[in-house]
Amino acid sequence: MLKSYFFIPANNPRFIAKAKNINADYIVYDLEDSVGLHELDQSLINIKDVSSLDKCFVRPRLYSDADNTIDGGHIKELIMMGFKNFILPKFSKLQVIRDLNTLLENVTGYVFEDFTFFVLIEDPKGLLNFRELLDERLINITGVGFGSHDYCNVMQIKPTPKNLYYARNQILLMARAYNITAVDIISMETEREDVFIEEALDGFEMGYRDKFILHPVQLEWLGHVNYYTDEEVNDAINIHGKILEAKKLGTSIIVVDGQAYEKPHIQRIQTIVEWSKHNSSG
Repeated sequence: MLKSYFFIPANNPRFIAKAKNINADYIVYDLEDSVGLHELDQSLINIKDVSSLDKCFVRPRLYSDADNTIDGGHIKELIMMGFKNFILPKFSKLQVIRDLNTLLENVTGYVFEDFTFFVLIEDPKGLLNFRELLDERLINITGVGFGSHDYCNVMQIKPTPKNLYYARNQILLMARAYNITAVDIISMETEREDVFIEEALDGFEMGYRDKFILHPVQLEWLGHVNYYTDEEVNDAINIHGKILEAKKLGTSIIVVDGQAYEKPHIQRIQTIVEWSKHNSSG
């Protein structure tokens, strides 16, 4: 139920070679936090021959370390390689995206609709400016993610579910309002499966349907998540059968065991039933 976006450091040829065997929905080749400045050129060489680019994203190093202005050299190279899906780190100011838009318009092969961009919100200014960025439609933004650890450093707060709830909820709210993908936060847990599953369920129950992943074991654990309890599944199957019977009778308002069901309720029930068909515990 949670689609996975698996990060692979572009400076590691061994990990890149294994990417085709990784059972993730999307691979994200990282040229930013996990790659040193001195490794950038070699990292670009490392990913120049990757395949299935429609299922690949790149997180480029977007800024010049010297003055925090746009540095588009690597984006140009990535476009020439054929990459069309990007995760833009550390969004804060609209001017940076305006500068990126100007740069892209002068790149051979760039067509607005053919490229997709996810924006990573990693500080409070980015959170406040994101809606205006969506309204301006400078680039084709189709998704948003939340860099919770950088955000917590700026806010000077602990990365607890309580402290992160507001930002996660606001990001999800804007994503739903503008019909774009919202990707939930990275979990740093790689030893305790129960902790990871609890974190994944927390995001799912908030409304997220996509999640960043940084370790192979997390992909394995993600496949173990029971998104609905046995009680929810059994109730949904029971009610779904009765709803189907009521529909055959042409009933406009569906009432089962004294409870009225409208379209949103029926859609949720159908979702649970479909999930249970593909889940061994259902």
